[in-house]
Amino acid sequence: MRERRTTTATTAWSAFLWMALALWFGHPLQAAAQESPDEPQEEPDETPDEPEERTDDPDDPKIDTEESRVAGGFQSTRRTRAIFLPSTGYNPDDGFGAGAFGNMERALPPEDLLRVRPYVWFLDLVARVWLKPAPQGWELFAGFSWLPRDDGRTEVTFLLASNGFQWDWWFGLGNDTTRDATRNLSSDPVKEYWHRFTLYTLHSNVRIFHNIGGPVRLMGGIGFHKNWVTIREDTLLEEQAATGELYGTGGSFYGTAEAGLQVDTRDSRMDPVRGGTITGMAQTNVGAIDGSGTFGRLFFDLRGYLGSPGGEVVLAAELALQAALGEVPFHEMGVLAGFETNPRTLTGINGLRGQDRGRIRGPLTGLAHVEFRIRPPGFYLLKGFFVRPIPALWVDAARADIPGVTPPAPWIVPGVGGGLRLAFNELSLARVDAGTGPDPVYTDDGITRRWTFRFYASLNHSF
Repeated sequence: MRERRTTTATTAWSAFLWMALALWFGHPLQAAAQESPDEPQEEPDETPDEPEERTDDPDDPKIDTEESRVAGGFQSTRRTRAIFLPSTGYNPDDGFGAGAFGNMERALPPEDLLRVRPYVWFLDLVARVWLKPAPQGWELFAGFSWLPRDDGRTEVTFLLASNGFQWDWWFGLGNDTTRDATRNLSSDPVKEYWHRFTLYTLHSNVRIFHNIGGPVRLMGGIGFHKNWVTIREDTLLEEQAATGELYGTGGSFYGTAEAGLQVDTRDSRMDPVRGGTITGMAQTNVGAIDGSGTFGRLFFDLRGYLGSPGGEVVLAAELALQAALGEVPFHEMGVLAGFETNPRTLTGINGLRGQDRGRIRGPLTGLAHVEFRIRPPGFYLLKGFFVRPIPALWVDAARADIPGVTPPAPWIVPGVGGGLRLAFNELSLARVDAGTGPDPVYTDDGITRRWTFRFYASLNHSF
């Protein structure tokens, strides 16, 4: 007789151990930076000049951008800032993991009076391995952004990333897929083995953004993706792959070319308080996909941030829509395009929270977030180590469709929950989320909807 497994995983995460290992280094703007970081030191006259008054104009370059954005925020006169922290984690998709993350930023020089760039360059690094229990894999990426011009009109970005999902999820295509609990056996190597497969990825891209006026900028980029796929015996994916209707079941390699337009009025890239973005993007992928060829994506993303005058509370929202066209590899269904370093999937840690990664997939997808964030002034945990806790409550919704097929059950898949973000030195941000949502489960008694319970841990906001 089969022994049933429970489908709800307990999770825990900590990215905040050993904060004393945080590295904070750089050099002063000049010898007199502590007294007057924005003005050069001059020989005193017999009659000293009157001290220059600070204005209240937010465009005045002498006003610290974060201080004008949120009173009590972190301030620094260092040109090169960096922070590196260890992290441990456990999530229901990958199990227990450990590693480190870090950020490094080159601040604007004092002679840059335009102050329109957020920085000269920025480096984002993450390295984590997922060790046990049975789910195993890794998460590695390095992202680099460089704005070479004082007017900030041109930005060059580079990304190199790899993910290893030893036990990734597959539930089929569409908005109404069910989790089959009747297939769970006590002898399975992992829980819900019926819905598992293995995916290892390596991808890279180079993108160039150029401002054409105001907050509007154009983007062009090239890249490549290499994917290794292993289909396990006696699984749903093996059964569906045998029909010949899925692409990419033997792995894939393809080159990517993309172009897009973005309007960006955010006051901060890491933790925006006001403004927003509108992004439109077209992507084509050409290469070897089980001996076949080409697929593409059309992606639209709208984000908005409405904060109180002092930035103490923020209402953030996002709507993302995507159409995948052509011979799309099955593992790319539900993977969203965009410019983030973090990989984004329709469901999971950077998508619809409260559900497993890959819980719903399809060539036509929609994702919506509404999040209420509370942003207190923050405090110095250690000398030179500033922490701002940001509690958040959120509601998510997602939908996946197949052209010409109308799903019989619900119009959207919702998720609700809350979490905590920790911003370090206004440079790095870690977050923990807990969420729940309805999950169709097939049992011996038929299909029932159970409410999940999931914890997630990540770096940076999901939007």
